[in-house]
Amino acid sequence: MSKRPAVEKLDLFISAKGLPKPILGRIDPFAVLYGKEPNGEFKKLATTDVLNNCNAPEWIPVTVDFIFEIAQEIVAKIFNLNPRYGPEDVSQHKYLGEVQFYLPTLCKASMMEYPIVNGKFEGGKVTVRAEKQVCVNDVLNITFAASNLVNVAKGFLSTPDPFLKISRMNEGGNWSYVWKSVAKKHTLKPTWSRQTIPLSTLCNGDKECPLLIEVFDKKRNGQHVFMGKVETSVKGLLRVGEVNVIMEPGRMGQKDYKNSGTLIASDVYLEEKPTFLDYVAGGCEISLIVGIDFTASNRNSSDPTSLHYMDPKGSLNAYEQVISSVGAVLKSYDTDNMYPVFGFGARTNLPNGPILHCFHVNDAQTEVHGVDGILEVYRNKLKSIQLMGPTFLAPIITEASSIAATAANSRDAKKQKYSVLLILTDGTINDVDATIEAIRVASSKPISIVIIGVGSADFSTMNELSLCPDAERDIVQFIEFHEYEKKPPAILAANMLSKIPQQLVEYMYQNNIKPDKKEEGR
Repeated sequence: MSKRPAVEKLDLFISAKGLPKPILGRIDPFAVLYGKEPNGEFKKLATTDVLNNCNAPEWIPVTVDFIFEIAQEIVAKIFNLNPRYGPEDVSQHKYLGEVQFYLPTLCKASMMEYPIVNGKFEGGKVTVRAEKQVCVNDVLNITFAASNLVNVAKGFLSTPDPFLKISRMNEGGNWSYVWKSVAKKHTLKPTWSRQTIPLSTLCNGDKECPLLIEVFDKKRNGQHVFMGKVETSVKGLLRVGEVNVIMEPGRMGQKDYKNSGTLIASDVYLEEKPTFLDYVAGGCEISLIVGIDFTASNRNSSDPTSLHYMDPKGSLNAYEQVISSVGAVLKSYDTDNMYPVFGFGARTNLPNGPILHCFHVNDAQTEVHGVDGILEVYRNKLKSIQLMGPTFLAPIITEASSIAATAANSRDAKKQKYSVLLILTDGTINDVDATIEAIRVASSKPISIVIIGVGSADFSTMNELSLCPDAERDIVQFIEFHEYEKKPPAILAANMLSKIPQQLVEYMYQNNIKPDKKEEGR
């Protein structure tokens, strides 16, 4: 029996300099990290945050797995954001270049600088520093405020838009940027919303690690104006009554200069944040809800070119492959294996019935048992409906989020419940605004949404769904099936469901739902 590889977490601190500024427009850079798989293909590992109008970005650290037994080759590709799209689909953004490195070499050196290659410019460089992440589940709950800030805004009656930037001291004695707040508009007395910051991010579990908290006036051109700084630690922030005086080093020593204001930390405490496994061990069930696209663009199931084609030889079409892959994973987390299955974009009452955008695929209008049950009702439904259109997703998202909320809040519910809505569709959606609103409402419910694009249509509008500015949390993931069509089903399922654990924990934590205690004998 072979041993499993030893896996540790690494925080990678990535910065760049010398990125090209376009003649027109601005540069909003982000980086995407890819790791080389044993089969020679590269798999996406992480995406940094996007920094506005900055040709020398210093991104918030990203976390990757370090596996001792593997010579992990990493490629970091840098892109300039197209503001119409989210960073998930890199094909929509301008490629600036990349660097290549090996994790073992980086870990040995701690920090290395690499020239950017394959871009259309010369002179750019990327610096990468690795730091082992301490395994700690604690989070810091804190509310930041400031008073008596000095007005650095220029212009008649102007006041600044202050935000906070936190850096921690790294092993080399330098500051590494780890967290940033939102900007508060036009105020010298800002109070920021309450924050929950993982201790692993803030100080790598070391409560005495020096922290640098800087105050900036946010500028649209990215040239933010420094307003002052405070040096402290998590231990210092936890002290009741601690006064954090904001100082501007450049003004110290000037006549009549005292300080640049006061930073206030209130209601500060540490809390252990439960993990996904804590909820699973406590019996939390993860239920699957399926939504299937029956619009005419899929073509009739008797047509060999149809995405719904029923192969007489028994080969699974794209819809069946996805359902089988996801169901094989989630069935282990659901005790009764009963699944609601819905369709959209078809006429079910032939010949002249209305076009429905959310209907039961099971004619009995009940849940079906198991993955085989999903496949059976799907195949049967194809024989009795007329494929129509257009493609509306809002109705099925609204229905699924209602089911998820009802299941979780039912008085009869003996276990914690969370739902995953799997939507399979073949093309552009026609109700983007309504769908974004449905996602916003669903973001407060115990549900995640995984959208799978099948076929070769233009799926660019799907990226807009992940840019829901008023959502309480990130609940949407979009994947194009053709990228995984020739890969083992397990790889498809792993990528589709990769965000579910984090999304489940975020929902439970935001709603103050603790894991149930593990039952004896389980």
